[in-house]
Amino acid sequence: MLTQSELKKVIHYCPETGVFTRLKHGEKIGYVNDKGYLLISVKNKKHRAHRLAWLYVTGQEPKDQIDHINMDRLDNRFVNLRECSNQENNCNGKKKSNNTSGFKGVHFNNQCKKWQARSRINGKRIHIGLYETAEQAGNAYAEFVKIHHGAFANH
Repeated sequence: MLTQSELKKVIHYCPETGVFTRLKHGEKIGYVNDKGYLLISVKNKKHRAHRLAWLYVTGQEPKDQIDHINMDRLDNRFVNLRECSNQENNCNGKKKSNNTSGFKGVHFNNQCKKWQARSRINGKRIHIGLYETAEQAGNAYAEFVKIHHGAFANH
């Protein structure tokens, strides 16, 4: 397991900019993987930059996951990072690329011929309701996630 002390011997991290540089040469380091995260090699092991930033500043490995508050996976400024659960991280995500309603958590239910709003809590799918318009379903979803997901609600 990598420690804060070991990390600071080889890398500099600027919490205000989120930029990582090698101490020896001073150049920016890392590369973007196919999921859009910045990866950095330390001690011959690849690490996600946001997790290294957390370790660098706090001295602790994250308990679970690290969320990018603004959903930009390359924005590793410390003010944009927060510890979270998998559920919280998923809640603070973008709508799916195949979304046709224009609203996160909303799809057209062909069987009922209405717009359906759904969310998840602890991995369990929750039916919020059926609505005449996508906008009504989107508003119901937004209210639901605000109540149940608080600061992680993104709609």
